[in-house]
Amino acid sequence: MNRMNSEENGFFFWDRGNIIPASEGEHQFSKEYILSVAEDLKHHTKRAFERSIYEIIDILDNVAETLHFEVEILAEMAGISEREAAEESEQIKKFLKKENMKRLLEAEFDNIEALDGFYPRQDVLLTYIPKGLVLHNLAGNAIIVAPSSLAIGLVTKNVNLLKLPSNDFYTGPVIAREIAKHDAEMGEEISTLYWPGSDTAIYNALFGLDCEHSTPLVDCCIAWGGQTSIQSMREKCAKAGVDFVEHGPKLSFSVYFTKDISRKELKKALESTAIDIIKRRGQACKSPRFIAVQRNGIVDIAEFATMLRDALIKANERYPATEETLERAAQSKEYLRGQGFKLKIPQNMTNEAVV
Repeated sequence: MNRMNSEENGFFFWDRGNIIPASEGEHQFSKEYILSVAEDLKHHTKRAFERSIYEIIDILDNVAETLHFEVEILAEMAGISEREAAEESEQIKKFLKKENMKRLLEAEFDNIEALDGFYPRQDVLLTYIPKGLVLHNLAGNAIIVAPSSLAIGLVTKNVNLLKLPSNDFYTGPVIAREIAKHDAEMGEEISTLYWPGSDTAIYNALFGLDCEHSTPLVDCCIAWGGQTSIQSMREKCAKAGVDFVEHGPKLSFSVYFTKDISRKELKKALESTAIDIIKRRGQACKSPRFIAVQRNGIVDIAEFATMLRDALIKANERYPATEETLERAAQSKEYLRGQGFKLKIPQNMTNEAVV
């Protein structure tokens, strides 16, 4: 993909309230620059901690109202159709809405009031303390990864350093810039930078694992990605004594209980499953890799397979594949084979074939 060389053309980096245009080709930052950014971000941890949780939620809600992604750029960057890019853009906005943020926090914490102070629970007073500087080691398999990871870092009152994936220099910087429009100080508590995931010198310095840096600059790491990347980050965090939050590889599946539903209901359900498969060509966390079907249901396995095929054809017409998504799908297939997964087609296509 041809990376454009100015903010107006789509790609830039965000660094503590400043826009840095992305140059042609792979733009990466030096170890010295990244360490200086991390050190400066840590100076803002007290201010982030003192910001009210309700103020943070309101800021993100306002961002959801004004956030705008250029669909053409989003589609090009992600290697998906413009229709899919537009739908995913709307999903990001829904994620940032006040009602969703409150729901997430209420599911995670006993009482979100404790994010702003103490509250009594039994015979003690309870409060929650932010980690400080959070490193988000992002993956580029889904557009929502950067916005959702950053939002979680913000509502937990942390300052945030986003290590962008090589195939998404867009969503993270755009949302950081939009946040700054609504609250300049919060924008100063975010940096979205890029360096190669293979650059161990930068990671070792951030985690205090080299001879020049014995104390970690990072207080917590949220890691997204494949098995190799996750394992590498887990080991670094363990050595450094840094808290580790993992969003590792997932193999999603669907289960169909077909005895108590109508053919119309089954067709509708299969159309939804087909869309989840076709979108991102199996790269999203919710993309089913396996489908299990109840024996002796309303249809036998052969008819079920035919209905699924028809649903996939329909979904593919709605979300046509791009060269990039097909390439990623091929890589994913090779990964599964490497992990020992094998696709077996039963010889006898009857309702006794379960999966």
